[in-house]
Amino acid sequence: MAAAGLPVDLELKKAFQELQNKLVGTKQQLKVNDAQIDGLRKKIQHGEIVKKEISSLSAATPTYESVGRMFVLTPQAAVLKSLNAQSKANSDKIKTIEYDFVKWYHFGLAGASYEPSIW
Repeated sequence: MAAAGLPVDLELKKAFQELQNKLVGTKQQLKVNDAQIDGLRKKIQHGEIVKKEISSLSAATPTYESVGRMFVLTPQAAVLKSLNAQSKANSDKIKTIEYDFVKWYHFGLAGASYEPSIW
């Protein structure tokens, strides 16, 4: 009778270990996602500050935009447009990270691997 109870205990132990591994993986992925989102939010905030400063400049002030390792003279309107595009792209990345994690959390715990679609 003791032998019949032993396989059940091993199965329970194995199932519990698998759940523990999934929990650790989920916590690690959550930390990675939070770090990515924090970095993107900081980029958005930095862009907003730069937009505010450029908007306060006079129209005669020359503005430059970095292209690789050089700076190119660019009209203020073009710089502001570029900053808006970067801000929108970062916001979209945040939404994608959040969506991918929710999708992974609800469907990935059943055995599918996590593959973010942001990059």
